[in-house]
This record gives sequence, structure tokens and C-alpha cells, in this order.
Amino acid sequence: MKMREFELEWIAKMMDTIIPSGVVKDFPSSASETGAVTVLDELIRYTPFFTAFSLRSAVWFIEIMGPLLCGKLRCFSRLDPLSREQVMSRLYKSKIYFIRQMVMLIKMTACFAWAVDPEIKKGIGVTDPPRFVKRSR
Repeated sequence: MKMREFELEWIAKMMDTIIPSGVVKDFPSSASETGAVTVLDELIRYTPFFTAFSLRSAVWFIEIMGPLLCGKLRCFSRLDPLSREQVMSRLYKSKIYFIRQMVMLIKMTACFAWAVDPEIKKGIGVTDPPRFVKRSR
């Protein structure tokens, strides 16, 4: 399953809300600046259908229904950065478990895709694969 271009734009806004640029000195790049969206697009192509469907559903829900549930009459990607952060925060604090888990799915996916970037790995202090990966079997 491949994500459409507009879905990738939506998730880029969501990722930049979760991992913005310039907040931490060691990590100056936001998620979309590191190519996390491309990593996510590649990942989605090879995941099982239900996993890809779940992620796409979460993206669509947060894009359209998220702001409406928080009293905003615009789509998530059309909001300013502060409003996007407020919407994500309010959805994450929702009393409804399903809504909280959709936000958590987007957060986990964003962090996973962001951490694949070599510059981010270097900032974290990860340079080589762990020893157990290098072992021959």
C-alpha cells in the first residue's frame, strides 16, 4: 500500500508538530527535514495491510476530525504550528482510548522514521551497529 502525495504532506505536518526544528541544539532538523516522510513512505509499502491501513486511518482522523474535536474549523495541516501542537496535545489527553492511541501511533512512527537519519543517529551517539549484529552465525 502506498501513501498518496497529499497524505505524505499531512503526515509531514504531523511529524513536524511532534519533532519541530531548532528546539534542541543537537537535533536542529525537524522530522520532515531529515527525510522521515520518505522513510515512512518506503516503510508503508512493505508493512502488512492492516498496519498500513491503521496508520492511514490515524492520519486521516487527525487531519480531519482532530481539529473539529478541539473546536477548530480547519484541517490539521492548515493550522498554524501552535494550534497544531495544541490539537495534538488535546487529542493525546482525550478520555477516549482509541483517540489517544491514534496519536501515539503517529508519534511512534514519526520517532522511528526520524531516528533512521544518520545525522540524528550521530547526535544520539549511535555510530556503528551493535556487536550482536556483526556476529556471523
